[in-house]
Amino acid sequence: MDTTILYTGIDRVTLAVNFDFAGEENDPALVAVGRRNANSSWGGVAGYVGYDWTKALRTVLRLEYFADPQGVRSSETVPAGKNVDSWEVTATAEYKIWRGLVGRVEFRHDEANRRAFSVQNPGPVPTSSAQNTITLALYYSLF
Repeated sequence: MDTTILYTGIDRVTLAVNFDFAGEENDPALVAVGRRNANSSWGGVAGYVGYDWTKALRTVLRLEYFADPQGVRSSETVPAGKNVDSWEVTATAEYKIWRGLVGRVEFRHDEANRRAFSVQNPGPVPTSSAQNTITLALYYSLF
């Protein structure tokens, strides 16, 4: 189930919330580690608020929570069968430079209840329970 609710009834403000819940019977990741009950479930919720300061400048704050009780969606960095809960906060600023040309800067902080991120010595072994990402982007929108 994936549900998004969006509200734009306040001038220059966009509010959104998203709920995602899913599961799988006889999940291959759990079958592979020998779990007798190989059913999995996962889900999350995200909240979003955007504000248009001017016609050219927009900022957005997004908060997310993701629960992966059997670790099947996080199994690239955490062994399947291990509970992983993660949280994320992202701040974004966008500036419309010219026509459809937009510059964007974004800071994202991810946090988990266990080591789930490979931030040192990149590889398959998670080295940290948190990571930060900065993105600088330039894109052109045709519409």
